[in-house]
Amino acid sequence: MNAHRLLAHFDAVVDTPGAVQRLRRFILDLAVRGKLVPQDPNEEPASEYATRNKINCHLETAPFDLPRSWTWAKVGAVAESRLGKMLDRAKNRGTPRRYLRNINVRWFDFDLTDLSEMRLEDSELAQLSLRYGDVLICEGGEPGRAAVWDERETDIYFQKAIHRVRFSHFVNARYFVLSLRASADDGRLEEYLTGTGIRHFTGKGLARYLFPLPPLAEQHRIVARVNELMALCERLDAAIAEREATRDRFAVASLARLSAPEPDPVAVRAHALFAIDNFDRLTTRSDQIKTLRRTILNLAVRGALVAQNPSDEPASELLRRIEEKKVRMIERGEIR
Repeated sequence: MNAHRLLAHFDAVVDTPGAVQRLRRFILDLAVRGKLVPQDPNEEPASEYATRNKINCHLETAPFDLPRSWTWAKVGAVAESRLGKMLDRAKNRGTPRRYLRNINVRWFDFDLTDLSEMRLEDSELAQLSLRYGDVLICEGGEPGRAAVWDERETDIYFQKAIHRVRFSHFVNARYFVLSLRASADDGRLEEYLTGTGIRHFTGKGLARYLFPLPPLAEQHRIVARVNELMALCERLDAAIAEREATRDRFAVASLARLSAPEPDPVAVRAHALFAIDNFDRLTTRSDQIKTLRRTILNLAVRGALVAQNPSDEPASELLRRIEEKKVRMIERGEIR
């Protein structure tokens, strides 16, 4: 898939289940491959400032092709990182301080509604503090899940289950998190994780994690463009949710008329024809198809699904004959 094909078939794509989530992944994939914003030939190539800062970016093989002004970089070469404090209530000393756990770090954001506390001594505060622009990455749970600290609150620290990463001046932290999420989405991050059952993103794995690095100004443009497109995706999500809610109300009302307590055959036929004419609107999701199945079975067992034939033997007469036959068989000793 490419951008032109996506735009050409946008309406059809959006109508498929999970379309917006796939669109988000597509945007990030374009972003980290240098296909979302144009390159500026006047900008210093990333390889040049990497060389100037004595960063070895040479690779025998690369995960995928990059624009000429980009390069590959390992986290360990362009950032300093450390895990937080081990939580040990028996050994920890000092003043209770709020800290971040894995559960508080979301993709691109933080949930600070449920912060726990651990004791920290004054001598530990500087090394476990957070500052604007720090990238916090989950070591376990959902390994690699990350967000950039924005100092929305102060005096908050972090525990051992989280990596705090501080990048060199030529790496935009928000661009890096976009790249990390793209790797998580396409499966490339897996090669840096350890463990067979429960996966972990260890310090060693993080240090050797390889990500595509554009010129700094282009990183800023990518982040701005991705934010713009993700905002559009949010609005699209809201519009789809509203459309689905309207569709649900329409489906419930339409099928309810078919399941009236005392169905009028003429009305049932009219409602059934209406449902058939709008079948594509009533059955876009699997749960709606289940509801339709229940409605069909309900009509069937209430005699409202097919027309009655006056020449058919009434069910009551059939039951009477069966009962008479049963009595005769008992009298003859054939059954007890």
